[in-house]
Amino acid sequence: MIILAQSNCTFQLLGPEVSGKLSPPATGSAGLANTQIRNLYLWFQGIFGSTLCPNYDVYWYSLYSGSSSDYLGSLSFYGSQPRGGQNPKGLSQKITIPSHLSQVMASELSSLGSLSLTFKSQEMSLHTYSVVIDRVYLCHAD
Repeated sequence: MIILAQSNCTFQLLGPEVSGKLSPPATGSAGLANTQIRNLYLWFQGIFGSTLCPNYDVYWYSLYSGSSSDYLGSLSFYGSQPRGGQNPKGLSQKITIPSHLSQVMASELSSLGSLSLTFKSQEMSLHTYSVVIDRVYLCHAD
């Protein structure tokens, strides 16, 4: 596994839509622009919340294609719990990037230095439930 990008802050999913960026780690991802990238996935670590939280769809907004977005997958919070003594690590989930987007995402990351993700709630709720995701990584399965 090679980490191509990561979040620099915690994502707090609260409300209908939340956006954030992934940037290359301090060690960088030099040389990957010319490499054939096929097997990318998003790895979400340290998920804390409630099983009552709505699921969220994850989209990538390409800066090359203007305001268009590409659906990457969904996050379910079934089994998630608040952070605490009995739950210090939280849940972990992965979303496999569709193969037709992998090379485009890697190229954009290499040339622009970041990727934009948006999380959209699948349902509106009368109650406010918060989900915290400590880290998001874009990984290449070698």
